[in-house]
Amino acid sequence: MTKKSARKTGAQGLRLLRAKATKVFEDKESARIWLQTPAYGLNGKIPEEYAKASAAGRREVERLLTRIDYGVYT
Repeated sequence: MTKKSARKTGAQGLRLLRAKATKVFEDKESARIWLQTPAYGLNGKIPEEYAKASAAGRREVERLLTRIDYGVYT
């Protein structure tokens, strides 16, 4: 995979993550606020920054959103 395609994949992953956050929080503004606020479930890290750092971080944020969607906060 080239750097350019890796960046594209990362950008696509972030778009999908934002879409999932919008679904979970039911509107774009609530999703945006959550993505930019330190999250207890990520040890105080900011979800959007954590997701941008690596594919593993993106997966962790996605798992947390799934847990929130199902009502599991711990």
